[in-house]
Amino acid sequence: MSYETKGRELVAKANKKLKGWGLFGSKYEDAVELLDKAFNQFKLGKAWKEAAETCVQLTDVHAKLDSQHEVASCWVEAASCYKKISASDAIRCLIKAEEAYEEMGRLQMAARQYKSIAELQEEQGHKDECLKSYARAADLFDGENSTSESNKCRLKVAHISADKGNYDEAIKVPFPLLARFPPPGSSLLPRPQIPQSPPPKKKIKKPTKQIFEDIARQSVDSNLLKYSAKGYLLNAGICHLARGRKEDISNAVERYKDIDMSFDASRECKLLEDLAAAMENGDSDAFTTAVSEFDSLTRLDPWKTSLLLAAKKLVQKGAEAEEEDLT
Repeated sequence: MSYETKGRELVAKANKKLKGWGLFGSKYEDAVELLDKAFNQFKLGKAWKEAAETCVQLTDVHAKLDSQHEVASCWVEAASCYKKISASDAIRCLIKAEEAYEEMGRLQMAARQYKSIAELQEEQGHKDECLKSYARAADLFDGENSTSESNKCRLKVAHISADKGNYDEAIKVPFPLLARFPPPGSSLLPRPQIPQSPPPKKKIKKPTKQIFEDIARQSVDSNLLKYSAKGYLLNAGICHLARGRKEDISNAVERYKDIDMSFDASRECKLLEDLAAAMENGDSDAFTTAVSEFDSLTRLDPWKTSLLLAAKKLVQKGAEAEEEDLT
């Protein structure tokens, strides 16, 4: 007998138990035991859809037993199975898990679910939706004083916003982040219905801050993180360059020197100053030379390269416009 056949037989027995009569919830406890066994059989047979559906059914039974922690855990398990076959169904299950953890006041676990949602949405190329989910996760982590996890999600918001060409969003995003990125809506699973997730119960009010600069400030105060501050400041500067507002770039670099006292003597600072000068002078060759010299010693990642290419195009357009004016 195959694993799938054994699993289906166990589900049938569980359904029969649920339709029958039981004393003091015993039928639900018996059904849980049978469904747990069925779930394991489906997993062994790699029948992911049936495994996920069994977990969804388990959430209903655990709810009858008022076992909220088990309800949340089963939603997570269902999502794990759906990830193998359907990212959208996995996301919907994770939303239900997040709701369950929120109701129990376990905001740290709720935040983890939204981070998982964001990662799935990012893998699927749904940038608008993953921005909302990373923002929601950041707010929940921040409410639980999980600064490191919150910052990871905030950095994702900054990087993805810049990828979309929203450089202002990348440089400045308010707290709570959900003020700008509301929770994503949700659709319906065949069973159960998945409503839109409610807003978090706990919001942290903070003034508008620059993501990269804010995290750089936090980093310089930490012996473990202070060496990463220059990288965050470089990211912020590159966003300014890609935005193309010449007057902002030099001011930003001077501000970075105040944030990190070692920034002035760094290669990151020299790069930004050289690029700012090249942009001011409309010199695309000098821009390219500065980038190449930096890249020869410290490899630029694809994200930085993409933004620097966008900035270089602005330099070239500016130079062409000046030539037209002269003629």
